[in-house]
Amino acid sequence: MKTSNHCPQHEQIWIVGAGNMAFEYAKILEFLQKKFHIIIRNKHKRKKFENFKFCKIIDGDLNFALDNNLKPSFCIICTNVTNLFDTTKILLEKSVKNLLVEKPGLLKLQHVEIIKKLMTKNNNNIFYAFNRRFLPSIVEMLKRLDKNGSPLALHVEISERWHLIPKEKKEKLELQKWGISNSIHIIDLIQIIAGEFKTIKSFKKGGFLMHPSGSQFSFSGETHKDIVFSGISSWASAGGWSIEVFSKNFKYILKPIEVLHEINNTNFNSTIIVDNEVQEFKLGLKPLLENFLNCSFNNLCTIEQLETNIKFANKVYGY
Repeated sequence: MKTSNHCPQHEQIWIVGAGNMAFEYAKILEFLQKKFHIIIRNKHKRKKFENFKFCKIIDGDLNFALDNNLKPSFCIICTNVTNLFDTTKILLEKSVKNLLVEKPGLLKLQHVEIIKKLMTKNNNNIFYAFNRRFLPSIVEMLKRLDKNGSPLALHVEISERWHLIPKEKKEKLELQKWGISNSIHIIDLIQIIAGEFKTIKSFKKGGFLMHPSGSQFSFSGETHKDIVFSGISSWASAGGWSIEVFSKNFKYILKPIEVLHEINNTNFNSTIIVDNEVQEFKLGLKPLLENFLNCSFNNLCTIEQLETNIKFANKVYGY
């Protein structure tokens, strides 16, 4: 959908939610010396935000905050996963201009059309916070692919460590669609690197009480850029997330995603190009947030891209 890159002259920044991701955004806004409001329903969570110099805390729910304060020009939505869609819907209906929604954004494909209609009606900009697009490893690999030749093929592992998930702290729907809830950012990277998928075949077996659609998944397909891809997702083993990209002269390995290895086709030596250095902020989040606040929207995830990511996940996981 068409977006407006006209930036408001007067910034009014809100964070909705008070969990771990809200704290990560707050740290960056404090560093940038940006004044911001944070909407907190649970007063037990307010303490960790009280020492931020540029933060104003608004106690109460979102509707109360909107009815009693100047409407924000930028809003970052960091609620729990199952409330992301409803919170987004409220802010769109209130004509908040620029929204940045934490992953996964929504869990049901039918919610995409509701978001699109509200965006058209109220002329909003909405983006989804896929911060791994801005990882130094990803940025550098895309530069090298652009310079040395585009991908020929891609292989990915998107395994979940199901036995380590604190299920008692998660909502039922979040767990039932855990492939979207927790792995969609890797699916997003597949399509950022290789292009939007054109065809995909998947196979699955097994399942858990709280994730009955399966526990072992494999898939393969082709993108609109004529790049073939394959993947495995094993939820009952010792796997994780990794991506391998094959070009004419090089193979690039992201394992973990934050570390970029390069192998050339002459001596087949592996070289670490980007290492996983300790950062002050969550990797990729600061450039993502700066782009959003500067109305530099080109590299941010749109509703159309999120829709494609969810369609991909639905095909892989059988949702």
